[in-house]
Amino acid sequence: MNRFEGKSVIVTGAASGFGAAIARKFAHEGASVVCADLNMTGATEVAGSLAGAIPFEIDVADEAQNNAMIQAAVDHFGKIDVLCCNAGVPHKGN
Repeated sequence: MNRFEGKSVIVTGAASGFGAAIARKFAHEGASVVCADLNMTGATEVAGSLAGAIPFEIDVADEAQNNAMIQAAVDHFGKIDVLCCNAGVPHKGN
C-alpha cells in the first residue's frame, strides 16, 4: 500500500531503533522522509537505504536547529505533511 504517496514526513530520532523503523515504514508507504538525528552517520545510513529520503543532523533541544530542519524539509520537498517527534533522551537514576 502507498497510503503516504506524495506526502513528506520528518522523523526525529531516525538514526536507529524505533525512529529508524518509523522512517522505513513511512518510506515503504510511499512518503518522502527526512531522517533527523543528532547521530548524522546513522541518519545518513537510514536515509541512504530509503528511496527519496534525506538525512538531517539535529539536536532537537535547540530551537534554531529545529527551525533549520523545518526549512530544509520545505526547501527539499515543498511541504511537510507529518512530523513524528520520536527523539528522546534517556535519563539516569530513579
